[in-house]
Amino acid sequence: SQFAALKGLAEGFEEFKDLTPENIDNAILIANSLKQVIAREALFSSNELLEDLPTEHIKLILTPYYHALVLLKSTDQAKRKSNLEFAQGSFEEFLNYLDNYRVVDEKFIERWRTPAEPTRDQKIADFKAKKALEQQIQLLESRNNPDDLRDLYKLQLQHAASHTLDQLRFVKLELQVLEFKSTQETNPLPPPPPQRPPQILKIDESNVNLINPLISSGNDIAKARHNIEHQVFQPGHRQPLYTIEEWGEIECKMCMEREEKQKQAELERKREQEENPEDWEEQNRKNDAGWDDWKDMHEKGAGNRNGR
Repeated sequence: SQFAALKGLAEGFEEFKDLTPENIDNAILIANSLKQVIAREALFSSNELLEDLPTEHIKLILTPYYHALVLLKSTDQAKRKSNLEFAQGSFEEFLNYLDNYRVVDEKFIERWRTPAEPTRDQKIADFKAKKALEQQIQLLESRNNPDDLRDLYKLQLQHAASHTLDQLRFVKLELQVLEFKSTQETNPLPPPPPQRPPQILKIDESNVNLINPLISSGNDIAKARHNIEHQVFQPGHRQPLYTIEEWGEIECKMCMEREEKQKQAELERKREQEENPEDWEEQNRKNDAGWDDWKDMHEKGAGNRNGR
């Protein structure tokens, strides 16, 4: 059937299979033909519920969704903006069908009507919901039971609805980019000012004092000229003093020195414990007593309220 052909092409395009201009044009023709049949036969009505539709008609609700996906895959840059606008309209048409037939809840409709960038938690929840829907769809498809067709089509509609919200955000962004590009082409930025030619300074006795007032002899002038020539192609930032390998060796040496100091400190501490065991025992007793006092004054878990 035409719907099966459109679905196969659209889903194949999403995986970049048979993505040729001829197949894209063919899919667009099929989608337009199906839309004309749906409008002519008045297959869908806002006065009906999903339970009132024949089973074979439910899957046809996906026609504008697949039409939009195909339009987004078109490579004709001359028609890119119009294709994006038509795709946006087809996505809106699909979501209107879902709203009329109560396939999605009010919370979903609110997210569609008042679009906003989803939060991280919302993205995670959407991802988990999509995975759950995909698992249920795969389960029903594996059963191949005619009695499951209505449930299968409803799950496919809900999965496509979630994907549609993502696609609408991308379409909006791309339209904004194209609008900005068109504005730049219509009102291009002024050309940059012409660059000043480099100034050539000849160092001699007449201007050497401008460079260094302390220069007085001919040898000093020659030395100043040499220094300036040497600085011509030097970068304006400070040069590194070490290579990466050299700095790595320095870091390694410093780390070994720190470890050696820690070992010496540990040995010194142990030596003091052996020489004055009573002092260390008294210090440990005071530390334990102080910790017990602190626990008595602070309830366990008092510092961790998880934001409450």
